[in-house]
Amino acid sequence: MYREGPAYAKGGVMLSQFVPARHRTDDLFAPGRRPGSEQLMSVMDRINARMGRGTVRIAQEEVASGWEMRRQFLSPAYTTRWDELPEAH
Repeated sequence: MYREGPAYAKGGVMLSQFVPARHRTDDLFAPGRRPGSEQLMSVMDRINARMGRGTVRIAQEEVASGWEMRRQFLSPAYTTRWDELPEAH
């Protein structure tokens, strides 16, 4: 239904291709699974269920959204960005 007022868009998420781990084919070039990784993930899931989501997380995960890098001391990027190239007048 359409209502006058703020603009909005309808969105959705589709989940597919859920298969048990034993039926999954691993990537040919990916490193093999580490022994004990399934047990480690299980322990992490139990800790997060008991202590709250995000209590224990993998180092690769993104940090909470409230954190930002301070950019006032950021080095110039004129060696990699055309728009930051110095100009001679």
